[in-house]
Amino acid sequence: MAAWVKPTEQDYFRDIIEHGFDNNLAETFLRISRGEGADYTGDGNYYEVGSSDGVNYYDSVLVPIPPGDIGNWVFLAGTFDGTNWNLYRNGALAGSVAASTGDIGAIDVTNAWTSAPAARMRISSGRASFSAAQLTNRPFSQMRCRLRT
Repeated sequence: MAAWVKPTEQDYFRDIIEHGFDNNLAETFLRISRGEGADYTGDGNYYEVGSSDGVNYYDSVLVPIPPGDIGNWVFLAGTFDGTNWNLYRNGALAGSVAASTGDIGAIDVTNAWTSAPAARMRISSGRASFSAAQLTNRPFSQMRCRLRT
């Protein structure tokens, strides 16, 4: 999953590309989030990629959004290599997390893939802009991420 993103403010939650939810709350996602925090309302401002089966695991890479990204275009790519979820920012690996047992990458759910400005992505909120969202089933290497920036 990859997209050009221009966050314009902090402290909010928006999907960039998402596949989910189903009845179990399973999903695969690339998004801007507040993180988890002790009370699940968030503890910061992050780029996030990962998946959850809604029952046994919630695997995600959380990378703090640098203050310099606010108001500027950033290329994000999220990959699953069979072992790890990886998040690339402007062509450089920004974070990685090992997948839990049972995590096979993108989850097959009943709902369609969505991307900005789809239903849950309100561009009119003025909080972010998105461009050129893309999905691929081919390996997305760090070199390929660099070629996109």
